[in-house]
This record gives sequence, C-alpha cells and structure tokens, in this order.
Amino acid sequence: MSSATEKYGRIRLNDIHLEKGWSTFKSYTQAKLAMNMTTRKMAKEWAEYGITINALNPGFIKTNLLRQIKGWERWIGVPYMYFCASKPEKGADRILRLALSKEYENISGKFVYEDAIREPNPLDLDDSLVEQVWALSKKQVGL
Repeated sequence: MSSATEKYGRIRLNDIHLEKGWSTFKSYTQAKLAMNMTTRKMAKEWAEYGITINALNPGFIKTNLLRQIKGWERWIGVPYMYFCASKPEKGADRILRLALSKEYENISGKFVYEDAIREPNPLDLDDSLVEQVWALSKKQVGL
C-alpha cells in the first residue's frame, strides 16, 4: 500500500470491496476516485488515437440513486434530493455538452464537475497509485 493511500485512506487496494468497514460514503468516494484515476490513465493510453476521455459529475441530480439506502441516510438523503437536486434534464444537458461541445474537443483526462474542469484529488496525480488501481481494475474485470 502506498503512503498516499495510508495518508488519505481513500483507496484501499487490499480491501477494494470494503468488506472491512463498508459505508455508503466510503464506497462512493473510493469508486469516484478510482474512476478519475482510470480516466486519466485511459486518456494517456488513447491519446495517440485521437480519442478523448473525461470523467463527469453532472451535479446533484434527482434520480432514484438513494432507493437502496436505509436508516438515517434515507431520512436525510431522500428529502434533501427532492428539494435540492436538479432535474434529470440538467444532468443530461451536462453529459451531452461534455460529449458534443467544441469547448471540450481537445481536452482529455480531466474531471468535470457540473460545467467546469476541477482540480483533481492529489491521489489522482500519484502515478504509482494510478498504475496499481489500473492493474486491479483490469484484474477485477478479467483482463
């Protein structure tokens, strides 16, 4: 395990499924961090073919994402989503904008939050950790 992993505690390569200490928040943040790392890795791998790839968080969108949660997270999350989340059309617009707009035509390996490119988590820039996550991801899907 890298020192960055120990310091931030966000990617647990030795317990990727969070069998020891699973929580909704840990699972979500670990998955998003791994997604951003693999996006950056794939952008480098595919650049020579003219392929661009970015990660997008369209924002807090009204979905049935919270349908499986229970307890206090459900009592807080569902009303919060109902009153504070954007309509699904807003999320769809952001997806289409990133995929089709000339604005992002030559941009690759970035994390886009709503309508802006954001600075990555410092762990996203740890090439050694990115390689470990990439190798584990390939193993998980049987490659």
